[in-house]
Amino acid sequence: MYSHPAYFAPAYSAQAYNDSKYADITITCQTDERNLDGCSQWSYAGSDYTTREESQVQKKMHGIAYNSYGNSTYKDVMGNTNKESSCWVSPEGEKFTLTWSADEAGF
Repeated sequence: MYSHPAYFAPAYSAQAYNDSKYADITITCQTDERNLDGCSQWSYAGSDYTTREESQVQKKMHGIAYNSYGNSTYKDVMGNTNKESSCWVSPEGEKFTLTWSADEAGF
């Protein structure tokens, strides 16, 4: 039976960073799902009304593949597609939302 090697947490001599300016902000909701097919999605929401969501999907795309000799061919390859959305509120109370995606069409 194979036994996994033991990995120890690194020891740091520096003191932990304490940010008292944002001490009252907490994570109010959090999800994290990782699937065996390469798909994943995660999100969180903070008590300061910030949110962030991201999803990733494995998808067959046309692209360049390299063989063991370094020769390239143009064929179907597996790649990641990502989508994200982030929201936050400025100190003045204005809500901002940023969304983006990255797929076979670009970023």
